Amino acid sequence: MAGRDAVARWSVTAIGLAVTALSLFAFSIGDDGIVRNGLEVLLPVAVGVSILVLGENLRRQEYSDREIMIVAGSAVAGGALFLAMEGWMDLIEKPRPSGGPERLVVVVFLINRISAGMMGSSLLATLYIRTRRQNRELQQLNHRLKDRNESLGTQADKLMTQNQRLKQLAQIVSHDLRNPLNVAIGRAELARETGDASHFEAVEQSLARMETIIADMLTFVSQGQLVTSKQSISLGAIAKAAWETVDTGDVELDVTADGYVDADEERCRHIFENLFRNAVEHGGPELSTIRVGDTADGFYISDDGTGISLDDPTEIFDPGVTTTDGGSGLGMNIVQAIVEAHGWTIEVSESESGGARFDIET
Repeated sequence: MAGRDAVARWSVTAIGLAVTALSLFAFSIGDDGIVRNGLEVLLPVAVGVSILVLGENLRRQEYSDREIMIVAGSAVAGGALFLAMEGWMDLIEKPRPSGGPERLVVVVFLINRISAGMMGSSLLATLYIRTRRQNRELQQLNHRLKDRNESLGTQADKLMTQNQRLKQLAQIVSHDLRNPLNVAIGRAELARETGDASHFEAVEQSLARMETIIADMLTFVSQGQLVTSKQSISLGAIAKAAWETVDTGDVELDVTADGYVDADEERCRHIFENLFRNAVEHGGPELSTIRVGDTADGFYISDDGTGISLDDPTEIFDPGVTTTDGGSGLGMNIVQAIVEAHGWTIEVSESESGGARFDIET
């Protein structure tokens, strides 16, 4: 294999040496004088040296063995073609005289024809290879630019999503946090003015409400980051693990899902935890069972509670929307953020038993 590679890399150089040597040999046996003999072999010598230089350039640059062999083969084919043309011309013309100096003239003439064919063919082959290499490099550059544009587009989408979340957080800070803050300030002033300690209970409740909102805001920000590392996770196993971390009381879990998803395990568990907690807190006294099952495109989580009381169920994903007094209005928005961070989608509808159903398409 190494010997074959060496032959391939030195093939064009060897052709140049052969043409040059043959031309010099013809010069050495000529008997027309140094000047005339030199003029007769000037073109073949120049061609031989040119092919030699071309072969060295191809060998030292980043040309493959196959590309160098194409140039060598083209040079040989070009020389053979010109030799065949000369033979054809001899057939249709009168025979050349043979013997002595006339035979040498024919040899020199043939050397000139062959070298011209070799030079032209090798240059054309080199031009073809360089053009093909340039086209390949342009294609690679286009692919890199395309990948770069896609990466920039992804980063732009990510930045836009982050900006939207910042706007949502600004709305929450300006509205949801301001209300309990105003209550706490007002009750603290009343306690100072009247000395009635009962106002401090309202202050504590307001501060607790603010703490809940701030904690949910931090979760909202962290969980919305795009998921870059995923692993295959059993839906049934992750649902049961999440169930153990939620205070569900007497509600039962019915898991029929046996599929797998590629996801961030910790964040995927947060999806189940938040949806379980949402069902327990908003399902009402009718709630008895929460179900987790497979769908054609992902999985679903449903319950048999009172369902969603909003006219437009999709508003449940809007920041600050809650149906209880103590909620932050970010729980379902956090679920949506985690789902979208995985590249999934989530839809809400009414379950078969009249409760809420969340379908997640993975």
